[in-house]
Amino acid sequence: MDRLAVVVAVVCVGYAILTWRDMSRRSRGLQLQARRLQLLLQRRRLRLSDAPQHLVTVPPGPDGRPGEQILAPSLPAYTARIWPGDAHRQDFGVMVGKRSIMQAVCLGKAGPEDTTETLAVASIAALDGKAGRLISGPFASPMAGEDGHRIFLLLNSGHKLTEWHFIHDGWRYAVGIVWHPSDQFAAMQRAEHSLRSWRWIEPATG
Repeated sequence: MDRLAVVVAVVCVGYAILTWRDMSRRSRGLQLQARRLQLLLQRRRLRLSDAPQHLVTVPPGPDGRPGEQILAPSLPAYTARIWPGDAHRQDFGVMVGKRSIMQAVCLGKAGPEDTTETLAVASIAALDGKAGRLISGPFASPMAGEDGHRIFLLLNSGHKLTEWHFIHDGWRYAVGIVWHPSDQFAAMQRAEHSLRSWRWIEPATG
């Protein structure tokens, strides 16, 4: 595995899930996150396979947010974590190619002004001309049984980013696939197959 490529991929996905507020503070946190994920990837055998066969479970919570399950093509590098002082829950990160990765994040509660399109537009504002160049989007594209919007960017690293924004039960979500051109067809096929298996785990009530 190309370690530098993995780090670049993780940083780019991190940029993609940023809101348009507190950019500099969050960027420093994402650089630390990338270093930690690099160490995890070095320590663990993620067992990348052609077909999704590893069950990844993100339990509900905190604060009443839903969880989810997917069948992934690799073991997760991490699941369900929240950095101190950050409302974002990092749901999972899995490999979809030798130099490609897919991540999901719950961004927090949706506000009254939030739509899947405005979330995608905010991501474009954070990325376009900085971490990469917008190729297409936002355009309507369902995800995880919800209406969503998708964007597609060519990143400065040479990787490409496909990213969805969607809202479930009042919570904002983003899924990003950062893929290397050498992985293109196989990585996207693995990712799309995996995402079709997405199942929500609703929080307990009462």
